Amino acid sequence: NRYNLGSVMESYTGACFPGCEVPKWFRYQDYGSKIEKVLAKHRSENRFIGIALCAAVSFQDYQDQIKGFIVKCTCEFKNGSFRSFSCTIGGSKRPGIEPRKIESDHVFVCYTSLLQIKKQNGTEDKKVCSSSTTASFKFQVIDCEGQLVKCEVLKCGFSMVYEPEGTDHYNV
Repeated sequence: NRYNLGSVMESYTGACFPGCEVPKWFRYQDYGSKIEKVLAKHRSENRFIGIALCAAVSFQDYQDQIKGFIVKCTCEFKNGSFRSFSCTIGGSKRPGIEPRKIESDHVFVCYTSLLQIKKQNGTEDKKVCSSSTTASFKFQVIDCEGQLVKCEVLKCGFSMVYEPEGTDHYNV
């Protein structure tokens, strides 16, 4: 049912393009497949609505199989309590198509909403990703059966996303 809010929030919101740089607008960035940061207090903390995630992946030694691949992120938040969730950043599922070599590095970006995070955690706590929290993100490339594939995550990044000041989302 397309009017069911639950299924709307489960939809994938992301993009993939050739390249090897995390866009500058990602506030937190690092080299490699893992990034860990202590989140600073944000003036709009109570307006937190989601997280933008990014991974730059090298496909230098990867021969795509019929199964395809998934770029996955496992996120952990620690602030006295511990919250963890995972999401798909992007990928390629092409059943029935011949294997092919991916010739260039690619950047995968996606957005995951607070509603998706809450759904995985089974909580209504809006402060699941609040300040004074250590946030850790680990990016992996796996095949559709969950096995790691021969790809290297070159760089990664994330940004916390907040509802703009003055927005009344209940009247939209």
